[in-house]
Amino acid sequence: SIQLFAGGGARFAYYLGSYAALVAANRAPNALLGSCGGSIAAWLVAQTPEPQRLYQLATSAALYRALANLWICHVPPHRLATVFQAALRYWQTRSDSRLQRVHLADKYDDFLQYLSDYALFEQPENPQTWLQTVADFATQLPNPQPQTAPDIWLNASRILPQSPVLFQQILFTNSNFSSVRLPENLNFAYAPHRQIRSVECVPCTNFQAAVLASITDMFYVKPVYIQSVGYCMGGVMDLVPIELAYSLAETVFAEEKPRYDSYLAAPAIARVFGTPAHLRWQQVTDFMAKHHEIHALPLADNRAALAGKYIAKRYDWFSGCLKIQQIDADLFAEYVDAQWQYGYDKTMIYLEENIK
Repeated sequence: SIQLFAGGGARFAYYLGSYAALVAANRAPNALLGSCGGSIAAWLVAQTPEPQRLYQLATSAALYRALANLWICHVPPHRLATVFQAALRYWQTRSDSRLQRVHLADKYDDFLQYLSDYALFEQPENPQTWLQTVADFATQLPNPQPQTAPDIWLNASRILPQSPVLFQQILFTNSNFSSVRLPENLNFAYAPHRQIRSVECVPCTNFQAAVLASITDMFYVKPVYIQSVGYCMGGVMDLVPIELAYSLAETVFAEEKPRYDSYLAAPAIARVFGTPAHLRWQQVTDFMAKHHEIHALPLADNRAALAGKYIAKRYDWFSGCLKIQQIDADLFAEYVDAQWQYGYDKTMIYLEENIK
């Protein structure tokens, strides 16, 4: 079986609670497919899959400090122009023909600079080691009940070094994928001028840079350079790669997802990746409904259910910057605990009601 961690953002810990529930029910997944914020959760499980230790790691000051380094706001050089940029992206994506002309005009070097200029957060100095203190802390935890770590697949994308700009969906993995036949990138049908058809697996031993790439969504963090792979960006190119998950395992534990925000998120995804977010959302929803092997865990209300229990952010239109709630390590641990319990309880209820 495989469990899909798709998104989550600052609420990523509900995935950890959900995973712990599957372990408690003797349904521990053999593999995890992480996308965006879910990649953080998948990486944490890879460090210590035993739930008791995993909880200690997730609530640790070490993880708090590592993630806090991502909260440093980078004020773009075009400070007040960020308001204009949000409106411009919305205008550019209201017409398919207009958006295609914008994409065809994107030159590789200029596009990289564009994404760097308007990135809202600072990037860690060394993507290969930005989570190393967390990994070191995990090795120091007592291990009362050893458990085999699941295989890890992290969903991301890379910018191909050519003009006009093209993206390719990639999967970082520690699994033997030589016998795996992956489905095509379904977004190719929506934007063949922006994305290529094939999905490529990238063998990986140190997933730290891969995690950073997966969470590097458009206009949040500038593209991450990974040796022998190139400049990489986030899994939001295909936030819920349910067809990929389905191709990797007979049983899939996923989740219901709410629709995208129509004014900021959807236009940003379309401007960068060419993906029509709402059409893709409907495609994912229909696919999940047609396959009984996919268990859609009832986690779609996580934003409302966890209100006040995750790091809040708001966009400040004057400064062109995200304002992040400043919390200490103790409050971070409290938030993680609430998210964990939510994911655990919701998953347990689903298992009791739907899987005998």
